[in-house]
Amino acid sequence: MSHPPRARQDVTLVAPQRGSVQARVRAVGDRWVDVQLLESMRERLTSKTVYLHYLGDDGLLRLTGQLDGTTARAHGDVLRIAHRGSAMLLQRIAPVPCEAELVAQLSAGGPRIECLAVAVSAGGVQLTGLQDPVEGADYLFELLLPDEHGVPVLGRMTFEAPGERAVGFRFTQIEPDMHQRIVAWCAANNRTAA
Repeated sequence: MSHPPRARQDVTLVAPQRGSVQARVRAVGDRWVDVQLLESMRERLTSKTVYLHYLGDDGLLRLTGQLDGTTARAHGDVLRIAHRGSAMLLQRIAPVPCEAELVAQLSAGGPRIECLAVAVSAGGVQLTGLQDPVEGADYLFELLLPDEHGVPVLGRMTFEAPGERAVGFRFTQIEPDMHQRIVAWCAANNRTAA
């Protein structure tokens, strides 16, 4: 079973026959998710059924929900979406082995630590070179993917699991266009490896 998005995670809110907008999860309950719109909707939502598309550990997920009686549609507005708890996997994206430069920072203004990303997925990264990561702490990161952009992907990540060779981190916040770069890069390199 795939879980709902996490607090502070960027998502795409899809309204059938009305389009989609970028949003960020503000709060999560057992059967609801509050999302804040990062852009304005062009049309008023007339359908109660909406979808949240977001990146999970296995790839691109869809959570189906119902609007909780709100008419919000402007940038900054918050919508409550009631759901049944499980999301559908739309596209599996396996971790891609790689060697990519990553700079981690435990806090803004803290020391910058140069690491090596040895695997990247839609949901996170495996790193070597980061000694004694703090469990549950948010790290700022800059990931230089070996793609045509040449510009680092910026965001936040949380330490999740130690490994034999590398430690696992889950992405918690990345701008939607940068998230899309990671998804596209992983999908392209999965096809190449297949």
